[in-house]
Amino acid sequence: MTFPTQIRAGDTLQWRTDEALTPLGDPIRSADGWALTTYVRFPVATGATQATGTTYGTGWESTLSAGLTSLFPAATRGSWQSVASKAGVEHTIGAGSFDVLASLSMAGAVDNRSQARRDLDSVQAAIRKITQGGGTQEITIGSQRKKRYSLTELMALESKLQGDIVREEAAQSIANGRGNPYNVFVRFG
Repeated sequence: MTFPTQIRAGDTLQWRTDEALTPLGDPIRSADGWALTTYVRFPVATGATQATGTTYGTGWESTLSAGLTSLFPAATRGSWQSVASKAGVEHTIGAGSFDVLASLSMAGAVDNRSQARRDLDSVQAAIRKITQGGGTQEITIGSQRKKRYSLTELMALESKLQGDIVREEAAQSIANGRGNPYNVFVRFG
């Protein structure tokens, strides 16, 4: 299964699905009359769709148009499931999740920062306010709203968020094939 792990809203999406096996080991392939439908869903109602695969070798090739993917809600995580069917029998041959990235060609501002990065920026702004003589009367971090954080609480939260960001960046580096930037290699001899 080569369904992408990231989709940019507004791009034409194409992928190929190889033949598979039933739980009993029988082949599931387009040449034997199996049809493939891939369902795409989101936690919100907009953007839900499906794609019907066309024969490609012994598997299928599927496409979602740019018009459809432009409806995908940006900065969300979607789910997909590919189901092969033949004569009333259905088998899931692939499933997973993907991230929707905002299209930079669309009008308006795009904030591609992670939630941890946005929260860290809010915390650091609140710390600056306190250290410059102002007080933080109210701060919103993520979905939590608090009337008054102490400097100690803000500094502890800042430290936690910095750790979260380090882990996010390491995971992204590994996913991009560059390895973990925090690994240290030592050669002896």
